[in-house]
Amino acid sequence: MIVGIDASTNKTGVAIFQDGKYIEHILIDLHKIKDSTQRIPKMMMAICEYLDKHKVDKIIMEESMLTTNASTMKMLSNIAGAVMYYAASHSIEFEFALPTHWRKKIGLSQSNKIKRDVLKAEAIQAVKQEYDMDVTDDEAESILIARSGFDLPKITIIEDDLWDI
Repeated sequence: MIVGIDASTNKTGVAIFQDGKYIEHILIDLHKIKDSTQRIPKMMMAICEYLDKHKVDKIIMEESMLTTNASTMKMLSNIAGAVMYYAASHSIEFEFALPTHWRKKIGLSQSNKIKRDVLKAEAIQAVKQEYDMDVTDDEAESILIARSGFDLPKITIIEDDLWDI
């Protein structure tokens, strides 16, 4: 069982695949907790509590890129550290995946010239096409991160539908 995690300081997507098949996903939404000193530990706990409910073999977590401010990067690093510790203490394989790496494995666009909103819309469209689900960008990316852990056919985005999102 492979878990994909698209972590953020407010909303985190976590998805599970087994033998290359989608099982389930959740969105941990803590955006209403304004105080980050309360929100970040709760995010760490919520991720670990979800992982406790499943027999996980591998966790693939999107590696955070320094595109935001230092405070956000520190919070994301804290969340990543908690997940890495969870994996190590439960003998679970852990892997960071750069966005360019998992997107390439899935078959999605790759370029630093493509705006973030377009990349997120493409991930949402990929999940809609492949799994017939309407999801947020956090959910979509966690699903695709988990999917990237298997050698599955690439997803070809139908561009006309991308702009309907």
